[in-house]
Amino acid sequence: MNDIELALIQEMEQEAFRNVYETACKLVVERLEQIQSQVSEQKERNYIKDIDYRVKSPVSCLNKMQKKGYKLRIETANEKLNDIAGVRAVCYFLDDVYQLADILMGYSDFEFVKLKDYVKKPKASGYQSLHIIVKVPVGEEKVKVEIQLRTRAMDFWADIEHHF
Repeated sequence: MNDIELALIQEMEQEAFRNVYETACKLVVERLEQIQSQVSEQKERNYIKDIDYRVKSPVSCLNKMQKKGYKLRIETANEKLNDIAGVRAVCYFLDDVYQLADILMGYSDFEFVKLKDYVKKPKASGYQSLHIIVKVPVGEEKVKVEIQLRTRAMDFWADIEHHF
């Protein structure tokens, strides 16, 4: 690894950098838990099966930036990478996935950035998921979070695909 790569990784390992993305994930998870509670009560059944999150590792960010040909700078990572912060919600039914997407995109404090629908247009591997990129307020900043919405079946397939 060269000096530029090492410097980027070290900067991304800093608590201040990671905390912003961790906080953004927790805000989205909190919102999803609120939705889970409200909608489950309305539907009289469990709406969201699982919610989890992660902050992408510095090495994964570096690899993605190199693959895409981006400048290896922290500002570039913040600007270009949509998935440093990632939240996944697994629903039971496909209709719930799209309904949940509509609910999330309706919040005025979540700034909608992009929708990638791998359900209607699956990847060549068969991977299916609905990805919503939003910016959420963390202090004075707006931080991008990729929210993946799937059914249990899609989650099972994605888990198997990840191993290969």
